[in-house]
Amino acid sequence: ATRPWQHVLDVLAGYLSYAEALVHDTGGTVPNALNFGPDTAEAKPVEWLVDRAITQVRDHGIVAADWKNIFGNGPREAAVLALDASLAKRALGWTPRLTQEDAIDWTVDWHAGAMGGKPTRGLVLEQIRRFSERIPG
Repeated sequence: ATRPWQHVLDVLAGYLSYAEALVHDTGGTVPNALNFGPDTAEAKPVEWLVDRAITQVRDHGIVAADWKNIFGNGPREAAVLALDASLAKRALGWTPRLTQEDAIDWTVDWHAGAMGGKPTRGLVLEQIRRFSERIPG
């Protein structure tokens, strides 16, 4: 199964851009609804995400079980879930700032820091700072 993996900061940046565009839209040209997500051509399987996350967790020195031994094949689910963000790209020029790999790595980094006793507010602010330094698109 594939899913549109993304970091919450990319989605929030999209909605903030959307809100700003709506405020300044005097001609009613901004669409009524938009999706924010990675390019559908870059969809990754669930197995890829779990394997990458476990590798990152282990790199932080956190013990991670072999998920395949715990869950086996698991229940059947929809083969593909995707978001078409092409309208957000056309209307706002929005594209994700983080790759799907970055999204997983940043998420694991945040959780590892929190588990290691770092203040979560500081972890969030540091990721927002790093995110803000990236050029959109």
